[in-house]
Amino acid sequence: MSNFKHIIENEAGLAKLKIINNLNSYLFNLQLQTRLNELVVCKVRLYVLDGFNFAQRDLFSLSDPYLIIKCGKTVFDESKNYQIDTSEPKFYKCFEFICEFPGAPQLKISAMDYDNFFGDELIGETVIDLDDRYYSHTWQSYANKPIEYRELFHPTSTVN
Repeated sequence: MSNFKHIIENEAGLAKLKIINNLNSYLFNLQLQTRLNELVVCKVRLYVLDGFNFAQRDLFSLSDPYLIIKCGKTVFDESKNYQIDTSEPKFYKCFEFICEFPGAPQLKISAMDYDNFFGDELIGETVIDLDDRYYSHTWQSYANKPIEYRELFHPTSTVN
């Protein structure tokens, strides 16, 4: 492709028309159409490392956070692994589940505050669209997927 690019841009003098960009976009769209018509079963892995600046849900102490991970009918409830009085939990967990593309369910990560007496409370949550990741040209082009930082949102939050 690079030799073809050199010929079009330099020898043919068509660099200003940006034909390569349009050709790459066209080829990606053709591949995407083909992929959207094929059912693919994949193992999805989610690595959760650290939490930062978790909101305080207990009245006189920091929260006791744990995670609930949901993807379709698969649920990982980590309530037995809650961490006592911390706003900076260290999870270091890997969660695996099977998804079909296209049509994978959204991945929902909920951070909860463990409470023996009054019931557990939501600290915040985030949602990842797996189909968007799987079919994204940008995401697929990364040889090494980056570590991602996600904000947690609470339904009663005034932050948009």
